[in-house]
Amino acid sequence: MLHILAPTDFSNNSYNAIYYAARLFADTNSEFHIVHVCGTEGSSDLESSKLESTKNLDALQHRLIRDVGKNNKHSWKKVSLCSDMAKGIADYAKENDMDLTVIGKPRQRKK
Repeated sequence: MLHILAPTDFSNNSYNAIYYAARLFADTNSEFHIVHVCGTEGSSDLESSKLESTKNLDALQHRLIRDVGKNNKHSWKKVSLCSDMAKGIADYAKENDMDLTVIGKPRQRKK
């Protein structure tokens, strides 16, 4: 089974990366780990951030299944991390032995 890490900030760019990967690996047994970093430990509104993250991850999964179609070769794991963004994603990838990470192209800043 292919383990695919898909960090998301719920932007169109991150959605497009996950959508593309789901289409690209349509014939491959794959587990998608959709990970959102919702805040850092010790934040005052951590609990509400985690609830919002979970709600948005559910909506993202629903949208993907609607757009890509139900695929019995795909499974979805949704994770809300409370950590530093870069460290949290890197640690998650290492701890869960990811085969591939897909990310959307970052938005360009206007000068």
